[in-house]
This record gives sequence, structure tokens and C-alpha cells, in this order.
Amino acid sequence: MIIGAGVTHPDWAAAWGNWGRVGVQRIVDACASGDIRQIYWRAGCGARFFYPSALEETFKGAAQEACEVPEYWKVTLAHTDYRTWDLLREAVDCTLKAGLQPWVWYSLYEESHGRVPLTRFAQAHPEFRAIDRDGRSRSSRLSFAFAEVRQHKLDLVEEMMGYGFKGLLLDFVRQLPQIDENLPPQVDENGVCRYGYEDAALESYRLRHGIDPKQISNGEESWVHHRVDYVTQFMTELHERRIGTGSGYPAGILVQPESPLSRTLPDWPRYVHDGLFEETDMWRSRTDALHGSLVDWQSWVRRGLVEEVHVMVPEWNLAQLDPQTIRLETQAARQLAGPDANILTCLYCYNMEQLGLERVASRLEAGATAASEAGADGVGLWESTSIESWSGWDKYLPSGLWATVARLSRME
Repeated sequence: MIIGAGVTHPDWAAAWGNWGRVGVQRIVDACASGDIRQIYWRAGCGARFFYPSALEETFKGAAQEACEVPEYWKVTLAHTDYRTWDLLREAVDCTLKAGLQPWVWYSLYEESHGRVPLTRFAQAHPEFRAIDRDGRSRSSRLSFAFAEVRQHKLDLVEEMMGYGFKGLLLDFVRQLPQIDENLPPQVDENGVCRYGYEDAALESYRLRHGIDPKQISNGEESWVHHRVDYVTQFMTELHERRIGTGSGYPAGILVQPESPLSRTLPDWPRYVHDGLFEETDMWRSRTDALHGSLVDWQSWVRRGLVEEVHVMVPEWNLAQLDPQTIRLETQAARQLAGPDANILTCLYCYNMEQLGLERVASRLEAGATAASEAGADGVGLWESTSIESWSGWDKYLPSGLWATVARLSRME
């Protein structure tokens, strides 16, 4: 079974002090011990990138960049300056020398991440912000209806791939707003994306259909697909650039299955309690990639725009993982994708509740087995810091789980 691991370097660095090339090598060695085939190196966290980008701001360890982390993490991260060395260069080199495949992981729906300031591009261009039906703009999300937004993100992808990564993973799951804006969830009560009401999109729809989108339901399928088309246009432009440059690298996407937002953002009750998010039943509304994220990944597969689809199982607590949910979500994705793309079922390993090695290993094995039996080509391990160690913000002890991962990777 193909098993890949998502790596957020500052998480590892804060927990274990994995700074510099020695730290990158330590991460690669840990993944290699689990027979990991592909490592997905996170390019940045919302507004700040983990390499010296010429296009965006680089994470430099300022206090306001630490986001939702404990105080002792902020002390560590205060000395984590990605302007002083090149993480991506080291990541590619170390991963290749270990015989593994380095991919870059880019969350392109986030111009922020919690309390982290906006990207440089988003700050300079508030006119490109996504707008909802009531005219409220969302600073942390830009609209793909604007050619300038698509071009900027294509340029960022080109900058990242210039490091020699063997594949690109585009993350359409993470879309956390700046939480001090106190915005409602990104979907309405029917699980449909609230955004896409920018003037350019409204006018284009009026010309095509002869009606104002504000006079019809937000969930009207023709209006949903009109907004989806802008994201598809980006994927088409990316494909054309890949073909035109002869780079030929594979592209994958990380998408959410049909699940409530409350499962993909389990901290929302705390944010509501703190007055940062609205209390609303919309957190419990069911959604999917097409309606909730404007991602028509099935058509992208049919058209050859993507080669891998990573389906994020919504339970981010491995201790509460439900094999039946994994089986159903994987079966649905396999049926929608057909034979033309690899399907990786992604298990969130963020929290294991200190269950002990035997119990948490059995949960991981149950999840991977369910995914394999349901037709997945592989499994993705997200928040791999927790595979290395027990999570919970305050306990970082070796978990011993890599041996379990290695056994699963050899499973047919």
C-alpha cells in the first residue's frame, strides 16, 4: 500500500527542535523507517511561507505568526526564521537521497491561518477578496474569478516546483478565516459555499443566464457551477503550464468528503466561546467538495488535470477514527474517480489522546485496512508530528508508531 506523510516543519521543529539540515534529515529518517513512499512538505501556513519566497512573506518567527499555539511553542518559534536558510532545498535534497519522493503541499484557499496576518498579495489587493451574498468580504480568501489571483498562485506554484519537487499537492480543505473577523462558516445552512458574489462573477452569470444570481438560491446548481468554473479554469491553466513547460510533474488535490464542517474544524466550539466565531447550526451542515469548496474534482480527473485525489476523512482524532466512515467515504471517492486517478484516503493523526501504543496502533491499522478494502490506492498520514510522538500540546514522547506504519505499507 502506498503511504504518504504530510509534514509541517515548524510543528516538528517546535516539538523536537528539528532545525537546520540535521532536523530535516531526522524527519526524513523517521518517515523512511515507516516505509513512506512520498513526503508532502508544507510550503507555508496561510500568510507565511517556510522558504525565502520572492513573491510572499517568509515565516520569521514573530510572535503574531505563532497562531493558536502554547506559550512555550511561541518561545521556540520566535527563533525559527525561514529567511536564514532554505527549508525546501534541504527537504528535496534529503528526501531524494533517502530514495523517497518529495512533493510540495500548498494550501491555496488560505490567505491567513487563524490570527496570522494576510499574505502580501491579499493585503495589496483587497479588491480581489471573496464576497458573500450580503456583500461581506472575506480578507483571508481571494476569488478565482480574477485572472490576477489565478496568475499569482500559478507563479507561486512555479516558484515552489523550481526546487525540484516530484509532485504538487493543492490543499482545498484548509480555509480558516482570520478568526478576529468573526465571520460565519464558509458554507450556508445547506452546505453551499457562501462566496463568489464578486461583481465580475455576477455580471458574467447575468450575461450567460439572463438573471441576477441574488434573485435565485445560493444553492441553484447553475450558479454553483458558474462559481466552480473559475476554480476549474485555474486548474486548466495550471495543466497548460505543466504541459507547456514540459515539466510533466503529477498534481494532486486534497479535498473534503461529504461531512459537516464541525468535523473538519473541531475547535470551533472554543472559538465560539471566545467570541471569535458565530454560534450557528451551519457548523453542523453537511457539505462536499463541489458545493462547499467549489472543487469539481471528478471532472478534473476525467480531463486529466489531476493524477491524485486525497480525500480527507473528517475525524482528526485518531482515537475516535471510525472504520465504517472511512470505508464509505473511500468507496464514494473511488466510484466518482473511476480508474483514472490514485485515491489516497487521508487519516488525521492530530490527536491520539495518550491511548498507548497498542490501542492507537490498532486504530491506525483499522483505518488503513478499511481504506484498502474500499478501493483506496493508498493512505495519507496528516499531522505526522503525532505519528512521531504523542500529541496533546504538552506531551512529546516517542510514539513507536513507525513500525506499525511500515507494516501497513507492505500490505497488499
